[in-house]
Amino acid sequence: WGLPIFRRPNVPLGLIGWQGIVPCKTEKMSEVMVEMVTTQLLSVEETFKRLDPRRVADLLAPEVPKLTKKIGGDLFPKWLLNLPEMVIFGLPLKNLEMLN
Repeated sequence: WGLPIFRRPNVPLGLIGWQGIVPCKTEKMSEVMVEMVTTQLLSVEETFKRLDPRRVADLLAPEVPKLTKKIGGDLFPKWLLNLPEMVIFGLPLKNLEMLN
């Protein structure tokens, strides 16, 4: 039970009482923060220079087969994806294009 409170998006004052400026403005504040960080504080090039290639490879390695299957599902017929992976990865790209 309780009183239903009328809330308007992006307006901190509700019909009854204060709703809080932070919860009300989270979307706008997030947009401004991301914009400021990516344009004024960080450079993408500098960030990538600081990455350890071996660590990135270790983190991405488990995801590559999943991405390959997902992308392959969009590009190739289903019967081709049911073949063992070694068969598919062994085919030259030219042959894969002919199968589609």
